Amino acid sequence: MLDLYKVFFIPFLFLLVLLPITLAVPPFSEDVLGTFTEGLIIDYPAFNYHQSYSYFELIVHVYNISTGSAMSNLSTSCEGHLYNATGEGVMHVPYASSHNGNPQEFVFAVTNSSILHNGYYGWSIHCNTSYLGGYASGNIILTETGKPAATQNTEDELFLYFVFLLAIILLFVSFYKEDHNLASISGMLMIILGGYIIATGFSTLTNGLSNGIGIVLIGVGFYILLRSNIENF
Repeated sequence: MLDLYKVFFIPFLFLLVLLPITLAVPPFSEDVLGTFTEGLIIDYPAFNYHQSYSYFELIVHVYNISTGSAMSNLSTSCEGHLYNATGEGVMHVPYASSHNGNPQEFVFAVTNSSILHNGYYGWSIHCNTSYLGGYASGNIILTETGKPAATQNTEDELFLYFVFLLAIILLFVSFYKEDHNLASISGMLMIILGGYIIATGFSTLTNGLSNGIGIVLIGVGFYILLRSNIENF
């Protein structure tokens, strides 16, 4: 029979100490608005995140600062630039077209080939009439899911906790049922979990600490698997 204290409580307490989760969302730059009385205001929806490898449209509205009137592409032209995290220009839209035939909506279409890699991207828009001008700038973060990285990491970590908890439950049940097969499954789950943590890391922990946790899980998993198979003979 497996030694419950050695197999479960020691590694569990070890993991309990080593698994602090500190999730932080990277800060964003904010546009600084001047106190202009003339010019153009560019209004745009605040999309902070977008899914990589996917088509994207940014629709903006342009207003006259002094009158508040909406401008149209009949009298106003807008151009846009997209930059990657190193400041390299990856896309230039020299002229924003109207959106669905509405001359007061300017659309900037970002193609898939321009946003292939995850990370930060910066953009700037300039609009001009024959006598007025205005600009806007901002940034966007590309992720695999289009969600904040912290949200995705949390979902991944919850799945890891679920697998770990499942392995522990199976181990307990194997004691009470004296079922060596359940103990073997528990050991295999811990081995898989440990290998996954070594390969992908865990939360904001350093690589060394994540690797240490993974090695402990693999070692405990092999011990459970080996003991269950030996006692099964």
